Amino acid sequence: LMQEVQEIDDTIQSLQLRLREAEDT
Repeated sequence: LMQEVQEIDDTIQSLQLRLREAEDT
C-alpha cells in the first residue's frame, strides 16, 4: 500500500512541475 502511495505522490509532484512550466511559458 505504501508503495502505491509513493507512486501516486511522485505522479502528483511531476504533474505540479508540468503545471508550473506551463505557466512560465
